Amino acid sequence: MSTLKITFNNTSSLPDTQVSFGFVSGSATAAFSITNLMDSSAVLPLNETVGSGNWYTLSDLCAGVAITNFSGRIYASYGQTWDVLSVGYEPAQNITDANFFLRYDKMELTFNGSPDDVADLTSIDYWSIPMNLETFLNGVSVQTDNGITGGFTIQDVFNELNTLTTPPVSGLSGALPALV
Repeated sequence: MSTLKITFNNTSSLPDTQVSFGFVSGSATAAFSITNLMDSSAVLPLNETVGSGNWYTLSDLCAGVAITNFSGRIYASYGQTWDVLSVGYEPAQNITDANFFLRYDKMELTFNGSPDDVADLTSIDYWSIPMNLETFLNGVSVQTDNGITGGFTIQDVFNELNTLTTPPVSGLSGALPALV
């Protein structure tokens, strides 16, 4: 059985106790097998029960995780994590969602040991936490996917997005401004 090891690297100014991760399966019937390498405990799906959810701080996952079967999203959150409003819930990109104003982002991953396994950053969907994804084979870096292309900074991205969204306009009649 193939295993994918994932480690997380905090390059923000936040302490590891303020950076959290949650794992959301793409399907309620999909296999979900993730182990915390720090203590060999099972990692639980983030949104399987209503409430605060199964979030893990970077301190909890300091040795990384081992995945043998997973297809879904890995959420990263800065500071306050989002609450699970219903079983299977994920936040909507909508001002009416109770978790809309929290700082989180996600990457998408499918891994079951197949040649067609994939991973991608979601900066194409929206941008909240700058992330990079680097793959290794036998300890050697193979490929890096930067959430920001070369020659640009996080501040450059923010400035462009700020220009595009000031004033906030959705194009929908009666829509409320994002106020983010």
